[in-house]
Amino acid sequence: MGILRTTAWLVLAGSILAGCHGGTVPVPVPVETAALPDTTGGFVFAESPVLKVTAGMMAEQFNTDMLPSAITRIDSLTAENTVYEILLDSLLGHEADTFDLRQAHSLYRQYEQLRYDQVMRLMYQKLIVDSVTVNDSEMTAAYIADSETYRVPDRYRARHIVISPQGLKKSPDSVLYRNVSTEALDSIAHEKIVTLRQRILAGASFDTMAMVYSQDRGSASNGGDLGLISVVNMVKPFDSVIMHLPIGEISEPVKTVFGWHLVRVEAFVPTHILPLDSVRGEVASKIGQEKIGERSRRFIDSLRNYGQVVIDSAALCLPDSLHQRGDLMAVVNPQDKQYGHDTLTFEDYAEQVYPFQRAKKIDRPLNYDEKKELVTGIAMRFHLMTVAKRLGYYHDPVVEAWSADTRKRYAISVMKKGIVNEEYVVPDSAVRAYYDAHLSDYQVDRPLTVQHIIFSDSALAAHIRDQLTSGADFMEMARQYYPGEPDIRTAAADLGEIGPKDMPAAFFSAAMSTPVGGISRPVKTEFGYHLIKVLARNLSVDFDRAALTIRPKLKKAWQEQTRREWVDRKLGQPPVIHWERLGDLYRKIVKPPAPEDQLVRP
Repeated sequence: MGILRTTAWLVLAGSILAGCHGGTVPVPVPVETAALPDTTGGFVFAESPVLKVTAGMMAEQFNTDMLPSAITRIDSLTAENTVYEILLDSLLGHEADTFDLRQAHSLYRQYEQLRYDQVMRLMYQKLIVDSVTVNDSEMTAAYIADSETYRVPDRYRARHIVISPQGLKKSPDSVLYRNVSTEALDSIAHEKIVTLRQRILAGASFDTMAMVYSQDRGSASNGGDLGLISVVNMVKPFDSVIMHLPIGEISEPVKTVFGWHLVRVEAFVPTHILPLDSVRGEVASKIGQEKIGERSRRFIDSLRNYGQVVIDSAALCLPDSLHQRGDLMAVVNPQDKQYGHDTLTFEDYAEQVYPFQRAKKIDRPLNYDEKKELVTGIAMRFHLMTVAKRLGYYHDPVVEAWSADTRKRYAISVMKKGIVNEEYVVPDSAVRAYYDAHLSDYQVDRPLTVQHIIFSDSALAAHIRDQLTSGADFMEMARQYYPGEPDIRTAAADLGEIGPKDMPAAFFSAAMSTPVGGISRPVKTEFGYHLIKVLARNLSVDFDRAALTIRPKLKKAWQEQTRREWVDRKLGQPPVIHWERLGDLYRKIVKPPAPEDQLVRP
């Protein structure tokens, strides 16, 4: 039987990765445009004399940029930006066919590395994986020899109900337990579980009690069903209870780190070895991986015997800091008359120094022997490239199609950068103007930083306020008068940053009208009477902080506008967009059709 593809192809390809940042940014040269073929179908949503954009193209672009489920609306700006994005890619696509990607050096290296990876995957699959088979006799022998691997331990089918102090604090009645100590909550949880046991023994359904009261929401919806579980996966003393509880009986309350439990065991499945038929795929995969590993090792060994590497010893002796990017480090296969030799440069070497150091746990500069080991390992990549060329994998139709598409996409990305000035800096005046025009966008959700103390009656609250306004320490008063356990009072009193959604309306209103550093008069809410101390008020994001997000936003808008103007010049006029079909476009992209209020027309 065939063995499925494995990611272990990296055994063959090694760990050579190419970097990709920067590169030159050429300005596109105008070319004659042609009508864009409608390959995706649908009505025409936008057009110019030479290009048309269909609804199908728009849908394809939207689905590339985001998941269809994330599209909740299509406004005019989004639709127009998408039209221009498609037109820009189409116009640049004609020029990309003749663009020399080597002008963008690091991007070209990334492309070459990705193409190499594609070829290695294909060669690995064809030469290694596809040649490995596993027959029934091999599976039977391996299964017998390693049968204990497939042993399943004792398992129990059980249900449980759990109530915990933490669960009580998160329950619908959590307000009742807000100021209750952990010890008291544990006692309450125990009382509740005892009551549930009595109800079940009196005839109530265990499953129903679990669905209604259990705080293990993972099992509660299934009536507390834990499925088949092994004691090795259980906490103590839950495991002991499961092992000794007769089938069908209800346990006494048992406490674990998760809270108080009631348990009922419904079945016991003793240990056994799984039959071969149920693990056939696992056995075959294990044998196949072993064969693949062995075949890969033999292949690599053959390459070492086949390939030749001439290392420049003087280059390895130099400190890395004295090398230039193109310095020669080694020549690979110097006698290959058919495909020629390859040169291994300092750039090839430098890209792999850190991964090599990390793999070898080296925290210092490499010595000569380590450099030689690294260079020899990198040379294996060139050996593999030569073998792939000899076997024709670089001209495989799948690889060639991928290469053409990827080169074109990379070329378009470089030419897009050439249309705009990447170094453009948005003027401070434009940032300030945007900020002033959009102040409402920079309102703070939680404008106040406050502390408070709750009292049961207003007279005591007013008395303590008099002391506070006379100089008493607010947090010291909180330690004395805040309700609840002493060790939590100061933490409960310090609310930190709050907004109108965090506290009752009366509380927030009083806090907003209290000056910074001041103490409010007693404020009544459903929790009692509050004294509020306002520590800080920050109603909006200041300009300097807002500028950090405004500037890149304006730069992006400037770049988009610059690209639009470039498209308009290339087309000779702006495209005509059929806005009356915006609703039809939405219904094509998002199914089922959305209500009309989801369509934002210009």
